[in-house]
Amino acid sequence: MRGQQGFSVNNAYAAPTVVVACRRDKSKLEIDLRDFTETAVGMMERRMRKDGIDVAPGATKSVVLRITDVSVLSDGFAMLSTVTMEAELGNGARKALRIKNNSTSAQRALDGAMVRGVTQLLNDDEFLAYVNGP
Repeated sequence: MRGQQGFSVNNAYAAPTVVVACRRDKSKLEIDLRDFTETAVGMMERRMRKDGIDVAPGATKSVVLRITDVSVLSDGFAMLSTVTMEAELGNGARKALRIKNNSTSAQRALDGAMVRGVTQLLNDDEFLAYVNGP
């Protein structure tokens, strides 16, 4: 990504949106999609700042992120997570990424999926063309 430009990364959720990501016996794992999306926003902002991009609210170029689906399953040995991340660019283009990850715990599987999703978006050709274009 090319630095010396302004960019805004926003969360599509204004209010808490709690979903159940996993049920096992009498327990369940609840995820607030607003908080989960805010984690992705923070990751993206940190990476863009590292690349020299001025991340600030109200910038000319923007992306709105939304995590729409989160699930965790156990295969007996590992926890398998699936996350759907949507991004709407300021030019109206939309991206939807379905990310899978596994780990020894549900939290690690979800964290890894989030990192993979943000990385995929930051390396997407259409996203890069929008960020780096006029």
